[in-house]
Order: sequence, then structure tokens, then C-alpha cells
Amino acid sequence: MDSHRAWSDEQREQYIVERVEDHGAHGYSLTFDRAMVCGLPANDLVKPQVGDLLTLWGKGFGFSFRGQAINDVVVWYRDEAEDRAHREAELRKSETTQRSEYDAKRAEHDAILAGMPVVFQQRIAGYRQRNPDFGWKFEAYELMACRDAVRIAEALKTPEAVRAFYELPWEEQKRAVPDLDEGHSGNSFGFACRMASLYLTKPELVPKMHGAMAVLVGSEEYGDWACSEEAKAEAKG
Repeated sequence: MDSHRAWSDEQREQYIVERVEDHGAHGYSLTFDRAMVCGLPANDLVKPQVGDLLTLWGKGFGFSFRGQAINDVVVWYRDEAEDRAHREAELRKSETTQRSEYDAKRAEHDAILAGMPVVFQQRIAGYRQRNPDFGWKFEAYELMACRDAVRIAEALKTPEAVRAFYELPWEEQKRAVPDLDEGHSGNSFGFACRMASLYLTKPELVPKMHGAMAVLVGSEEYGDWACSEEAKAEAKG
């Protein structure tokens, strides 16, 4: 490794290592600056110790780093161009994997949809039509939330019961709706409850409600009905 090139790069910050956890072949966890933690790859160059000087190359807090050194030993390093190329390659690799996984599960998704109410079938069909990347990017998350929305609505029957259900501890929610998916985030579970209430009160709006991840990635990126030409035409009257 060209250490001189790394040390010539002034976009770096330094900290004192306060704690080291050795994970063997998986590398190390380093605690610094009282509460910050980062990983360090397993390597044959250096074994980090409490009190060592940790150097991190990059733009600083909130950004990924592109190199690490312990004391004067550079463990790994990429300049900005190399790091950009690396991240782009990783993104392409991840996209390829996600597309392959979606293709493998498409029949399973279709089978689940076939057992759901028509308005939910229309909802997913609309996303697939409006956004050619919806399937591999977002469909598993959306389908999980919608499937549980149907389960919640069918079990609780009224929007008032759904609102009360949302406030219950998880164990009580599971007793009320035993088939709930275990993989929910706060966002997806809240969405499932909102969708359940909508289905019980205005089912015709189910295909038009914003997506489960739209709040995280944006309606345009997600392919929400509200961004479609049909919605724009309807708004104009």
C-alpha cells in the first residue's frame, strides 16, 4: 500500500481509541470520542489497542470514511475517485442481487396478492405499472405492510378498534392479530394500521394512498399515484 499517498490526503480526522472489541476474522469494533464506534477490518498489519491514535479519512461525521490508520500504520485507504468508483461498484452489485432475489420471489408475491382484496391487488399493480423499478426496490416492504393491513382490518373490523390496537404493547397486538409479520419497523407498522383504517372506511382509496416507503424515499421515487398523470388530470377536473 502507498502510505505516502494516504498521508498526503489532508481530508482526515484523528481520535484516541477508548475501547477495542476483537471479533476475530470479522475484525474489530473501536470506540472513540466517548460514544462513536467504527469497525476496523481484520489485518496482518496492526492489532489496535486502547490509547492508539485512530485516523479516519473522509468528510467527517455523517459521511462514510475511505481509509483507516492505527498510529502510523495505514490499514486501508482510497482517494476520493477510488472511493466513488468503489461505492458505484457496490451499488451495482447490490442492485443485481436485489433484482435476482425479486425475480426468484415474484411468483410468491403474485400468490400472496391473489389472496388479497381486489383494491390491494390494484394498488400493487399500479405501482408496478408506474415504476419499472418498484418490484426489486420496494415491493417486499409494501406487500408486507399491505398484507398486515388486511389482517388487522379483518380481525378488528372498525377504525376505532384499529386506533386502539395501535397503542397496545406488541405482545397484546400479536394476541389480537396472531399472524402479524415479525419484521416490521415503526414506519411499516404505522402504515399498516393507517391502511387498515382506510380499507375499513374508504376502500376505493386504497390504490391511491401514498406508499409505505414514500415518506423515506419520496413519492416520485416510489411511484405514488399522486405523482401520476391520472392524478394530475383528476386534480384539474
